Amino acid sequence: MHRLPCLLILVCLMACHPGPTPEERPYEVNDNFLLTADVLMLQREQPRHNQPVDTLMGFTMLSRHDALVVAQLMTIPEDSLDSVWVKVAHDQQTMGWVHEGELLRSVVPDEPISLFLRFVRLRHSLVSLLIVGAAVAMGLWHASRGTAMPMVIVRDIPSAYPTMLLLLLSLAALLYAAMQRLWPQMWVHYYFHPALNPFEWPLPLALLLVLVWLAFILLIASLSVVSRLLPSRDAWAYALTLMASCALCFEFFSSPMPLALSSTLYLLLLVAALHRYFTHYHPRYLCGHCGMRMHSLGRCPRCGTLNRDLHEEA
Repeated sequence: MHRLPCLLILVCLMACHPGPTPEERPYEVNDNFLLTADVLMLQREQPRHNQPVDTLMGFTMLSRHDALVVAQLMTIPEDSLDSVWVKVAHDQQTMGWVHEGELLRSVVPDEPISLFLRFVRLRHSLVSLLIVGAAVAMGLWHASRGTAMPMVIVRDIPSAYPTMLLLLLSLAALLYAAMQRLWPQMWVHYYFHPALNPFEWPLPLALLLVLVWLAFILLIASLSVVSRLLPSRDAWAYALTLMASCALCFEFFSSPMPLALSSTLYLLLLVAALHRYFTHYHPRYLCGHCGMRMHSLGRCPRCGTLNRDLHEEA
């Protein structure tokens, strides 16, 4: 945990790391796409400047979810609308030309990671809202029954994994927001040619992938320890509030706010979360009978055994 501030400083020092140049095209010939727009019109004839269009007979229409492959690229400098034309093919009989800008607005790379990134970009706010709404409903249910609901940081469990997950995911969201501003072309290149191996990419993107992998591992560890330390009903409530807290932190730190402000707020969250965990939820003792972790000596809440300090008794 003490290395997280060092990682944040490293992010700030990597702004000069070279990435893909703005002129570099993120896709190539033979790349595959899926059509996400309702309709895409392809011009059958090879394009020429100010080519008149008197009828739709010279066009081919593609529908949503059609698969496309890039067959050829051509530049027409005198074309005032878009100088780059792309020839794409759906099959041997269905192919044609379209402006590059219109193509990129209408397709998604035919890669599972790219499809997932597009879903997250379009639906992450809705998913976060649903998770937070479910957590609020769970909290109201516990309040109506007069029971205290376990929550990360607020009413935590004696395990560092949930707090580490929240802080790590917030750091990943902060780095993602920094990439959108400092290295946008690097992220676009990754979107078109994704891979899970962090060693294939420049340092900022590699660090983001490492954070994602660590967050995934911490999520599994957190759910495992929650199911072991809490009864079934409380475990479900804690897991739901943990997911809601992670969703809120991701939405907040990935929002378009000044990076200096978001970095300062993250450092405040880091200090507050660690201070509260080590002050209130970091157990220092083990029960001599059942081995349960305890914050102070006394009667064990699990087995009822009275634990005393042998040095004081002596």
